[in-house]
Amino acid sequence: MALPIKFKRGKETNLPSSAPAGEPLFTTDTHKLFIGTGTGIISVGADPALKDRIDSIEKQRSTITYTHHEDFSNRSRIDFDKTTAAVQTNAVRVAKTASFQESFENTNYYDNINSSNILFDTSAQKASLALGNLEGILYTKPIPVKNSDSVTINTNTILPSTMAFSHSERLTNDDTRSYFQPIAFTDRTNRTWHVAFLKTEGVYYRVENPDGSLAFEKISSTPFSSDFDPASSYGSFVPNVSFVVDYNNRVWLGVPTSKNNYNRHLYLGCINSDGSFIKDWRIISTASNADLYYKSSSLCVDKNNHIWFGWTYGSMSTYVIKFDSEMNILIPAFPLPGTNSFAYGHLISLNLFYDNAQEAIVSIHHTNSKSGVYLTKISLMGAPIQTIKQLTIQHFTDSLATYFDPDTRKIIVAAVQNASPRFIYVCTIDPVSGTLLQAKALTRTADRIHSLVKDGNTYRFTYDTQLTGKICSLSVNADTLDIADDETLVTNFNGSLSYVYKDSNQNIRCVYASTAYSKNLTMMRSNFVSTPSSIKVEISPDYGAQWLPAQNGQEIKFSSPTDTVNLRIKLITPTVTMTPEITKFSLTIGGESGDLTQEFVSNRLPSVFPILNAVLTAEEDQKHGTISWFLSNDGGSNWLPTTLGEQITFQNPINSDLRVKAILHSPSGVLDSPAIHSFTVLSSNLVSDFIGKTGTNLTATMSADQILNAADTFTKINFNTTTHDALQEFDKNQSRFVAKALGDYLIVGSARIKSPTTSPNGLQLEVRINGELHKVLSSIVSYSNHSWCLNGSSIVQLKPGDYVELFGYSFFANSVIEALPAYTYFQIKQLW
Repeated sequence: MALPIKFKRGKETNLPSSAPAGEPLFTTDTHKLFIGTGTGIISVGADPALKDRIDSIEKQRSTITYTHHEDFSNRSRIDFDKTTAAVQTNAVRVAKTASFQESFENTNYYDNINSSNILFDTSAQKASLALGNLEGILYTKPIPVKNSDSVTINTNTILPSTMAFSHSERLTNDDTRSYFQPIAFTDRTNRTWHVAFLKTEGVYYRVENPDGSLAFEKISSTPFSSDFDPASSYGSFVPNVSFVVDYNNRVWLGVPTSKNNYNRHLYLGCINSDGSFIKDWRIISTASNADLYYKSSSLCVDKNNHIWFGWTYGSMSTYVIKFDSEMNILIPAFPLPGTNSFAYGHLISLNLFYDNAQEAIVSIHHTNSKSGVYLTKISLMGAPIQTIKQLTIQHFTDSLATYFDPDTRKIIVAAVQNASPRFIYVCTIDPVSGTLLQAKALTRTADRIHSLVKDGNTYRFTYDTQLTGKICSLSVNADTLDIADDETLVTNFNGSLSYVYKDSNQNIRCVYASTAYSKNLTMMRSNFVSTPSSIKVEISPDYGAQWLPAQNGQEIKFSSPTDTVNLRIKLITPTVTMTPEITKFSLTIGGESGDLTQEFVSNRLPSVFPILNAVLTAEEDQKHGTISWFLSNDGGSNWLPTTLGEQITFQNPINSDLRVKAILHSPSGVLDSPAIHSFTVLSSNLVSDFIGKTGTNLTATMSADQILNAADTFTKINFNTTTHDALQEFDKNQSRFVAKALGDYLIVGSARIKSPTTSPNGLQLEVRINGELHKVLSSIVSYSNHSWCLNGSSIVQLKPGDYVELFGYSFFANSVIEALPAYTYFQIKQLW
């Protein structure tokens, strides 16, 4: 995504004496522009039109936001390695330095005789339930507390949760229509979209606000209404619908269709955030041969808000095409390197991901043959980074779900083994080296894997089995790939694909189609509830004669002083596939007093990506102390002091690791310390379409076929029709583009040669700048009489007045360039 242009604005009398290097400052009263140098500012000069120009830039900006509320109930959001303050139930406060700490490094205070069903692991420094147990109890030996009548206990625990089915609800109430291939996802304003396809009417979408209210609900006609064959949803080869939400909050849909196994089409649509379509649906490609069906499609968005659309093409290659945010082609369709070299089998699965660290498009392919799973990588200009690489993984069925985890930078794959029994198989892949990191076969059988999503420290997916006629959900631990939440029933109806997702409030849900209410398919939504594991701590001041409840972080008073205490810790889990863990506990003698300064530091918090601005608010009680707040967007490498309720702007807005820090100070003699009960952080970023809307965006085509009469001769190609030329930079009479502004430009050229009458035949396609050869885009000599197409692209810096033309060099006489806009075109896009 292009970073936004941001000006500081104000009156000239209020100009600061210095500004960060490169920061622009604009005076609204005198219309002057200044640039920061790091140690001062310099004047660029005055321009009467500058104010209107800057106002125009700022009008092109839109804001995306994400709000995270933290009440300390989810302890995984707390960085206990850096937090020195006491984290209590729904509060953080200053506490005295602990007089006793247990980190499970040894068994000195572990009472193994009275404890039961406990795994006390000194190597991993934790205590948990022994394998196969739902409950356990840990007793300590007497702990010295030095004649104390009060103590405060703080525990560090890990409390995993399991998902349980709650209820299902109808999303569509019309029994006269059938809703096929439902999907659901959240957009960049945290609304939840539910999308399905109708047999003859088009696409249905229902959008809900974060509070659950309906934003809008629509049915939009599509050009594929007549050839969308829902029966294909039940065959062994299921063409999947792909989607992505870009940085302008537009929803892109890729739809492979077929009818009667012929007339197959591939469509791309883009829906604005209000439900309207930015343009008509585009037919990307068409196949009529029974072997050339579209099995799978995939969409992703890169950092420049460019859309990459890929698809598998039967027994041939995997193709990719690149669009800008306005649905204009930046790079025409091209085969991913190496994907046409499979020994045998059909390409039946494709997933594209954008890896920000590599600035690369990573693709995972799968075939229905024993040749298996493959990985490729290309640059943002479409150049190969890593050609096809085969991964040594099991032979799978045509069912495959993948997910790219941006936090761990791993690719997760869930699939069904093509062997009896059909066990579910999960693995992780390193996108940099393309190597297999982990792999595990689960003792659960399935026929199809539907979708996969990350939920905390687990990966959850849905699947179905023809044997039981059910759709189920399952999750695995992100670190070990062991089963975390065992099989949970979604529905007994096994006739349609299901899709698991997170809604606006981060709740796990699942959409599917069902005939529970009529003979037609109704769009349904399943809801799940989280059932957590738990740890209960009790304390005894009299060797177990009485046990008092010990709430985390709360002071416990005894009726009389004691020299020792014993702890009893109960661990409970709702399922044997997971266990609560306790990694540390401490005892603090006496109440909270003294001159103390302690810190609270969060782990990474949910946010927009990347983060430019943030606003922090908090529910706090400073009492007689102080609380100072800080924010970081780079994982805590740099902290910015923050005033509650006021927006801060990060110096490097490309980072996306949001963290919060608070420094709590309690002065000497104060018995009650300052406390934090909750905080809310609103992160935001600016999206600018300015360059895309005002820079060069040219597409030129031919109005008639062109004959290249002479052999071994350079001939300018007659492009004389423009479909995009808002800046009037194309000279139709001379078939040339003339630049009006200095900048870097992407040049794309393509030419289709009509079926030749002679053999051999050939053509070279080249770009000329100011009449001189710049680059040969493509060259071919053919010994067949079939039509063929040449295309290529190049990036070049142009100055005002520079002109660009496309030339063809015919190796033989009477070659004919066809005037087909989908195949013969001249495109130029200003990049910056």
